[in-house]
Amino acid sequence: MNEFYDKFFIGAVCPLGLESNGRNMNYYDNKILMNELLESFIPDSIEKQINLGCSRKVAICLGEGANYSILNKLNTKHQFFEKILKISHPRFIMQYKRKTINDYVKQYIDACRLAEKLVSN
Repeated sequence: MNEFYDKFFIGAVCPLGLESNGRNMNYYDNKILMNELLESFIPDSIEKQINLGCSRKVAICLGEGANYSILNKLNTKHQFFEKILKISHPRFIMQYKRKTINDYVKQYIDACRLAEKLVSN
């Protein structure tokens, strides 16, 4: 486990826990809140996470839908990373694709290997 964390940093586009009506809410579910978060909080948060010592060469995004789309748009504007790799979100896999979980394990391993290669170049 330590070997993994020696090479990879786990962060979040929006590291806040949000709720609506007592239920978990994704940061992108409320458009008004999201627009406010996108203006300064999220870019500042990403920059602070990078400043902990992360490489700017590559990021792996958990999620291929809204989370990736937002991170990609922010990256275009702020140039956080040279490349963003996207992989399926673990909750999506467990909820909808559990029967083919081995395919997703391979997707994760392949993304990590590619990220290692990109960082070492």
